[in-house]
Amino acid sequence: MDTTRATLQRLTKHDDAVRASLTPVFASLRSYIVNLYGDDSNEAREFGIEPRKAQKRMLASKVEAVAKERATKATHHAHPAIVSGVNGASNGASHA
Repeated sequence: MDTTRATLQRLTKHDDAVRASLTPVFASLRSYIVNLYGDDSNEAREFGIEPRKAQKRMLASKVEAVAKERATKATHHAHPAIVSGVNGASNGASHA
């Protein structure tokens, strides 16, 4: 019984090592297929590649994004020269 258990453990470690060494190969192959055919193509699905699911944004990141957007808008409204160009010139016109 001990030899069977030892053999199983040895084979399991070997299997884990083989899988770990092949992970980068499979990741590269997946990237190649997705770049060649597209993430949502039938060809990619034939290889067993499903489209990646969009991650749900956490509330904290949403709050941070809104705060940054408001700060940017406030900066642009407070300093119109930043938006319209140097010396207040707009539409590519320059003052000589």
